[in-house]
Formats: sequence, structure tokens, C-alpha cells
Amino acid sequence: MLSSPSKIDQPSKWTMAITATTIASKMQSVSDSRQLTTSGLLVTGRIGYQVNISFVEANPMRAIGSRIGACLFLLAALSGCAIGNKHEYAGITPDLMVTGQHTVAVIVVDNRPYVATGGKGPDFVGLQRGGFGNPFSVTTKSGKPLASDIADDVVAALNKRGLRSSGKTLPPGTTVDGALKAAAGAGADRGLLLDIREWKSDTYNGTALIFDVEARVCDATGASLADVVKTGNQDLGSSFMDPPGHAKEAVPLAFKATMESLLNDPKVVSALQ
Repeated sequence: MLSSPSKIDQPSKWTMAITATTIASKMQSVSDSRQLTTSGLLVTGRIGYQVNISFVEANPMRAIGSRIGACLFLLAALSGCAIGNKHEYAGITPDLMVTGQHTVAVIVVDNRPYVATGGKGPDFVGLQRGGFGNPFSVTTKSGKPLASDIADDVVAALNKRGLRSSGKTLPPGTTVDGALKAAAGAGADRGLLLDIREWKSDTYNGTALIFDVEARVCDATGASLADVVKTGNQDLGSSFMDPPGHAKEAVPLAFKATMESLLNDPKVVSALQ
């Protein structure tokens, strides 16, 4: 919650939070000033930016207008940084512990409810919030559906460990039973089903990663051998100066770590070998 701005010790310096009420509250206090210096904290949602703006103006009302305009410009600039961001998922290969010579059919289903209903595209991977906290969609850097990037990454990881693997994605809304049937129909020794029930990052100045992913291993007949679920709402840290840049670095690392935690679970490793 924003607190009311207050005068600070230095002459002609003020702490200001940018809201309609606080802007109005400053107009009388500086009405007799010719040189106006704003030193304060620009607060938008959970983002804080230190702002220092000085004006020399014979007309104090014009000075106030200039200061307000400058602050609104900063807010608009922050919103601009939130538009069109993309996160890398392709080529982020998890390091796995499993070894063996089984063939594995990797089946990935994107069952995020907002993707299944068409509210978001299959390449949606999160939100980047602008200066007013307004959300803008983040998408995969590859331009491909998230499920496709994940399938490719897991296939590469299994092949690296000696398991001959192939990947396939199924339409959003596919049930577990339907996915198991698809795995059994692939003709592989093992099926590895990844059910993406939630996956998105959310960034102001800090980044959170929210996920709910199930890994299920089945045999050649579709019978389930192992079932592991990983859920979380992880704090991935923050950046005061460049929140979008921080998210672009932190999210792929967190994706890799999450996939490793899921697929290196002893039950999954044992079922695949």
C-alpha cells in the first residue's frame, strides 16, 4: 500500500509517490518556488524506481505541469519495456540421470486451461507487467508452442543418455487416458507423458514462476509404471534496473531445474530404465 508523501529535510526537496491525490497535494506546497526539484520514489504496483527530476521555471504552475508530464513519460516508458518479450525454451536441455537402451515415446500435452479455451495461444509462457502493473503476454522465443519446445528438449536429453526417443504433442484438452493410448500406439518400449497443467512466469521488478506439471511413465501396452507431479510458485529474484532482462535469464534456468527435478525423480528413472 502506498503511504502519503512527506517533506524531507533538504530545502526544496520532496518525496513523491505518483498518484492523482499526491500530485494534487503538492501543488500548494511549491506554489512560491521558482526552482523545483523532485527527488522521490516512483511506485507502480510492486515496482519501485528512484526518480530525480529538476526544473527551473518562473511560473510555478507550469513547473508542476512539467514535472507531472515527466513522471507520466517515465511510466509510459516502463510500459513500453513490457511489450513483446520472449523467453527461451528451445534448446534448454535438462541433465538427466537415467541410462539405458529403451526406446521412449515422449508425449507432451498443454492442458493449461486458458490455452485449452483459446484465451491464450500455445506459445504463451507468462506475463510482463508495465509501469501501471498492466500485464502483457510473454511468448516462446522460438515462436513454437511451449509443448513443442518441451518435447524437443526432453527428447534431446533422453537421446543424450542413450535412450532412443521421439517426441509428439497432443491437442490441449487431451485426457491422460487419451495420452496413454497415444504413447502405447507409438510402438516404443516406454511412453513418457508430460501433462502441463500450469506454466507461466509473472514479472514486475521481481519474477515468479508458477507451474503444475505431471510426468507419467507407461509400458508398451499403456499401463502406468510411475507418476510424479511437481507444483510450485517460485521466487526467481528481481532486478531494479531491468526486470524484463532479468526474467529472460532467470526463467530458462528455472525451467531447466524444474524439468531435472521432475525427470530425475527416482520413480521416473526406475520406470524408464
